[in-house]
Amino acid sequence: MNQPLSYVGFILCLVLITICFIAAAYLSYRKSSRLRDMVQFVISPKDNLVLDFKISSIIKTAFRLPLKRKRLYIALSRATIMFFVSAIIFSTKVYDVTWERLLLCAIIALTAWFYGYKWVSKVNFKTWLWILVLSFSILHIINYDLSTMDIGGWIRVILKEAVKIPSALMFCYVRIKHGFGTSVALHFAVNLSAYCMGALV
Repeated sequence: MNQPLSYVGFILCLVLITICFIAAAYLSYRKSSRLRDMVQFVISPKDNLVLDFKISSIIKTAFRLPLKRKRLYIALSRATIMFFVSAIIFSTKVYDVTWERLLLCAIIALTAWFYGYKWVSKVNFKTWLWILVLSFSILHIINYDLSTMDIGGWIRVILKEAVKIPSALMFCYVRIKHGFGTSVALHFAVNLSAYCMGALV
């Protein structure tokens, strides 16, 4: 019968895995100009990258509508985010459509159209990017019934969803570099592959 790893053995394995991951990431960084470009984007994000629609370039890269700070994009994205948040406010299922939720979304969209856009357009782009990235990750918490969880359950959910931060950064890069349609397609492909793998298990 296999014996479980001791605490020290577990820590040593964790350290070894971390070292291997860092080494592989460093070698990939040195070898791939695309990866260096993405890392540079995360360190010093800009919303005026030259668009690149070449298929090979998009594939090498491996969603975010409001990253391009236009009034319509800001209004639509705030209404969309509020639709998901309103599920918590009104204690409904995420995709239940009620008149209260639609009214709240409309109010938020109009507020963003007339007032919020001016504020957003003045925010430093790096700050705006991280607001969107963290919002994207935290928003997934509404998929869980947190009311039935203890503090340990909350921590597990938060850590699980924090893992989405790297993918959110990648979607941001794709949105700026390759356009909104490409980022949505990639996001859809990632979600679909995760769903298919989950169905196979």
